[in-house]
Amino acid sequence: MARRILFVPFIKAPIVGGRPGRAYVNKNLGWINSYNAKEIKKKAVLEGAVAHDIHECWYIPRTPNSMIASLGPDDQLYIRGHSLIGLEGIFDEATKDEQGKPIHQSRMDQELLVKLNEGNDTGTKKLAFMLKASDVVTRLFESGLREDFSGTIKCYNCHSAEGEQNFAKALEKALTERGYKKCRIYGYTGALSSMYEGEHKTSTDPKGRARNARVEIKRT
Repeated sequence: MARRILFVPFIKAPIVGGRPGRAYVNKNLGWINSYNAKEIKKKAVLEGAVAHDIHECWYIPRTPNSMIASLGPDDQLYIRGHSLIGLEGIFDEATKDEQGKPIHQSRMDQELLVKLNEGNDTGTKKLAFMLKASDVVTRLFESGLREDFSGTIKCYNCHSAEGEQNFAKALEKALTERGYKKCRIYGYTGALSSMYEGEHKTSTDPKGRARNARVEIKRT
């Protein structure tokens, strides 16, 4: 059976401490539970198996994951994390980095700092930990993704296909440079939901459904 992998490229954080990625524990659980509920309901009225098995995987430094290493052409890998229009990376708002060191705005990506704080008049800057597209690809490689992977990678990040440059385009470039040339890559327009609302996940794009806001990135 084909698989959907919710890949969180951050190191899994402790429950407390302000490190990046922790929110995806609950976001992924909500996605998985709502997907399974949808498929069970569908199966009750239609014959046949569910469309995909669904799992989450977290990045563990320099540690291959057997599930990611075994992905095939029918499998889909969803990249988790926030993004913004024109940003060539993903991030999570945090006060500390993955090693627990405080994040200072002077060491943040300055484009992200500006974008995060547009319209923020609280006097306190929003801080975040960011991974560039090349960092995400390195973490996929360390997690065991084979260079001949010919399935689908979906940048399931808000606004990942918006702007002349964006995360999905940057990820495609980084994948190609690393030797991943067979997989299909998608980004999205609008802000995305992490749970199914009825039969579908949604986007704030006028198209409504996340699926309809999906943009395939041309391979270079």
